[in-house]
Amino acid sequence: INLDGVGLVHNTVASLVARNADVFAVNSVFAHSGFSTLSLTEGGSYDFIHCTMVNRWEYGFRSEPVMYMAPGTGVLPEVSVVNSVICGTLDSEIDISATPSEVAAAFYADSSMIKVDTINSDWYSVSLFRDVITGGDVLFIDESAFDFRPDTLSVLVDAAGRSEMTLWPYDIRNKLRPTGKGPDLGAYERQLGERREE
Repeated sequence: INLDGVGLVHNTVASLVARNADVFAVNSVFAHSGFSTLSLTEGGSYDFIHCTMVNRWEYGFRSEPVMYMAPGTGVLPEVSVVNSVICGTLDSEIDISATPSEVAAAFYADSSMIKVDTINSDWYSVSLFRDVITGGDVLFIDESAFDFRPDTLSVLVDAAGRSEMTLWPYDIRNKLRPTGKGPDLGAYERQLGERREE
């Protein structure tokens, strides 16, 4: 399945549940789910490029992270995250239910912002996270209104790698990348003068 410029938002359970699937997502938003926003299990191949994956759930306690990966009854899915954002209200917004060696063979992140507990995640290895910001406040223009455009002081601004920009020079709104010194992480490219609507 190819997802280009798609928004899967406001779901009671999950925005995307996939088992042994092939998913290619670019310039897409996955957000506001009661459990894991993305649940990827039992093999398959998943690529997320310039995607925004974020979760906060105001209707009750949320115990599951934005991205959950597990072998289920099969094998661990192969997942790559490039120029993307995975963040939310939990201490760690990615959980991979596998051994470190299984994760090393199946997961890779490059030029992204991923909120991950680098100390307590037993599968975590810095080699899997190339040029990845692993903590800090993302600063969207208005996350409470589900406006995931980067704010002026956001760590997302100008932080994406340039290699993917040549293939996908436009963001989810068909705005040209980059507008600053470099492309922004996630589905939205910050435009000059953008601000929160009052």
